[in-house]
Amino acid sequence: MDEYGRNNVTVSGSRTGIVMRWAAFLLAAAVFFVLSHYSVLRGDDKLFSLMTGHDYAPIRTWPDYLTALREHYVANNGRTADAVLMLFLAFCPKVVWDVANSAVFMLFLWLTGRLAGGRWWHTLPLTLAYVMLLFPCPGETMMWMAGSCNYMWSVTLTLAVMCLLSRQSGMDIGGKALTLMLCVVAGSMNESVSVSFLIGVVVWLIAKRGEGRGRFALCAVVAYAAGLAVILASPGLWARLHGGTDINLNAGVGQMVLQRLLVVTTQSVRLVLPLLAACMVVTRIKRRGLRSTCGDLLCAMWFGALGAVLLFGLFKDRIYTFYSVSSFLVVMRWVTGVLMKLRRLAPAVAGCAVAVVVWTAAGSFRAISDYRTFTLGVERDVLASADGVVAAHYHRGKYRFVAPSNYDSDVMCLYQHAYSAYYHKPNVQFLKPALLKLYRTENIENGAVAMPFTSSCPEVASRLLALADSAHCAVAVDKWRVDVVAENTVLRGEPRPEVALKGRVARLKRWYFASLGLRDDVKTCGVYYLDSGGVRYLVLPTIGADVKSIAIPVLLDGRRATLRFTRK
Repeated sequence: MDEYGRNNVTVSGSRTGIVMRWAAFLLAAAVFFVLSHYSVLRGDDKLFSLMTGHDYAPIRTWPDYLTALREHYVANNGRTADAVLMLFLAFCPKVVWDVANSAVFMLFLWLTGRLAGGRWWHTLPLTLAYVMLLFPCPGETMMWMAGSCNYMWSVTLTLAVMCLLSRQSGMDIGGKALTLMLCVVAGSMNESVSVSFLIGVVVWLIAKRGEGRGRFALCAVVAYAAGLAVILASPGLWARLHGGTDINLNAGVGQMVLQRLLVVTTQSVRLVLPLLAACMVVTRIKRRGLRSTCGDLLCAMWFGALGAVLLFGLFKDRIYTFYSVSSFLVVMRWVTGVLMKLRRLAPAVAGCAVAVVVWTAAGSFRAISDYRTFTLGVERDVLASADGVVAAHYHRGKYRFVAPSNYDSDVMCLYQHAYSAYYHKPNVQFLKPALLKLYRTENIENGAVAMPFTSSCPEVASRLLALADSAHCAVAVDKWRVDVVAENTVLRGEPRPEVALKGRVARLKRWYFASLGLRDDVKTCGVYYLDSGGVRYLVLPTIGADVKSIAIPVLLDGRRATLRFTRK
């Protein structure tokens, strides 16, 4: 093995062997293409095909595309992944995306083999088995257009940077220039992957100090960090972070650290490979020392990915993509080393892996086909309706390639304007049966009860009603003056009793969270509208007795405003 853990093995083979390797490689790509092709567009895909700041008009021309990029950067985030996605959605049929997505997948297979085993055909069967069995949410991180750009594409570009860094000594000026450009693009793809890489590469450079890493490696890190800075400079990113409300201010610092550790440990066990990688890294530290372990590029990346998921501390499986991939590389390198020593065992392992891939691929295709049928059925209902208001639809994810999908306005109302523009309907909504029945009778207020709240703007919205379906409340407004916006309604309750905090760190934590506007007595929900009998009703979930005030962001006469209700 060389210093980066790759097996330096000279492989010779007959022409038949070479043909079989490439046939297997192309077959895997073809299967992936079919799975990608049968995947349908999801909410973010439809949203990113529109110009949100221009009444959700579709992106048709290059000026439209540049305008949409600027609006997205200001309002959402600055990821290059989203720019790539919008480019495909605006100018290419989906089959072109499917081809490009399959090409990136092939590059992913080649890079993982290059980093972990020295030759891609050594690792191909096991890598495919990993994708089918253990890759985090492959339907969302490899098939769904927005998810694939943000995760598989960003991880693949970062793996390419790792490969180029490991062989920087053989580059000419042109190669180094291209590497720096690749670093900027890879760093700006997705912040969760970028933070993982930067932590890992800094650990690697520190461990390898004095061993001739050179200025170019530092330049590459700076270029990658510059790409991440593009994301961090986006006003939309900070606006989204500012809207977070899931932090308990009464928790101590130790409790918060413990919560992060529990979340990451739980995910490491669920994803299997991170736990195995952790055991291998600890074993290597005991045998070779911490500096030697951190000086190994794959181990350093694993440390970086671990640090990133601890920093984010989220349960979403998508966030753990690079953590899982870096763990796979650590484990795969060890497996490849064992198989190179026990050559007779390699065909049996490869055969088992192929059997697993064939079995899971068949199940994946059935699951994606079922989901495609479900989604196209929902779209037919929307297109067949006069106004776009239809019954809610639910699809339970029966296979790991397809996550549960709920077409329910209570949980996806932030897409209402995008869906209405995409399907050319006045108001696309997905309603539960009881609420849909009230709407179809054109008497939403039938059986409704007035709630004891006072409006801050009675001339526009004076009544807060508990609807007869027992699951929703509604505010009656002038439909010619009021429209909803894609922002959450804020519900405030009684604050928790103040806890005296001791210590500078605890007081600093409270001050920091308070400065971000994050409070433990605040909840959020979505709001959508229904027009019935000449009145517009802003629909919210049931308002509990603990809610003392409500702030509903709206457009009032075309300008941003807030309708406020306070409990009497």
